[in-house]
Amino acid sequence: MTLTDDSAKTSLFGQVNKSQASGDHRPDSEAIREVLADGSAIAVFCRGCGRTQGLSKSGLDSLLDEAGLQPIGNPSEFLLSCGRCPICFDSFDGMELIRR
Repeated sequence: MTLTDDSAKTSLFGQVNKSQASGDHRPDSEAIREVLADGSAIAVFCRGCGRTQGLSKSGLDSLLDEAGLQPIGNPSEFLLSCGRCPICFDSFDGMELIRR
């Protein structure tokens, strides 16, 4: 059994519905501070579902490369914003870097 098999995941964890991506959410500065205080290299904000997540430096580098964005010197000076994320969609979509 592998966790890439949806039936195996459902039997282990039950059915979990994705959050609704209603859009037009705005970043919460307190949530961003908390994510960075927990040791993440950068905060990722989803405009779709409104959630803020943290990424490690290696995760950031991989995501920037995948999105075709340039590497950045000091990630904590930026916010990575996306239109949809793995919480409300299958993957990150509509990535952009925003200077905080």
